[in-house]
Amino acid sequence: MKHLIIILLLLPAAFAVGQESVSKKWYNAINVGTNIGTDIYDERKIGVDIRYSAGWDFKPALKIGAGIGFSLYDYQPNAFIPLYAEITGDFNQKKIRPFYHTEVGYGWWLKENEWQQYENKPGGAYFRPSLGLKFTNKSGLATSVNFGYQLQHAVFKRDYTWDDWVWLEDETRIMQRYSIRVGFVF
Repeated sequence: MKHLIIILLLLPAAFAVGQESVSKKWYNAINVGTNIGTDIYDERKIGVDIRYSAGWDFKPALKIGAGIGFSLYDYQPNAFIPLYAEITGDFNQKKIRPFYHTEVGYGWWLKENEWQQYENKPGGAYFRPSLGLKFTNKSGLATSVNFGYQLQHAVFKRDYTWDDWVWLEDETRIMQRYSIRVGFVF
């Protein structure tokens, strides 16, 4: 797990080094935001999202890339590392550009909390379509704001212990959240 975290931290640097010499068609994006929804007990929860992505700008209306991130949905058992493919594009070429963005991938579930035992917890499918606005400047840098719907599926076995009784039970969670992100595209 420590190796995975180190790789995740160094990944943006690998794409950023030499970016100017590779091509003007290459893009990088960093996004930070929140996800808002309810948990399995219908209690309102606010989570955190952090994303880094890079890809190729085929034309203004079509950019394809890949990304990695961190999503905390409400408390520690619901923290995921999603790895995803993305497709995005701008609807026009003005200073303020409406855009679409879709992420499709797989989210790996992180460590369980202290009071519950989970076995076989690989994670599940991840999906997030969104729409937003991009504010560009003359140098090609942009600030973006987008609103989306985030879905994270997870299947795992849960180990219940009560006095001398122990049993395993399959459990499925689907985190469905509205999400708002602010980002930088360079």
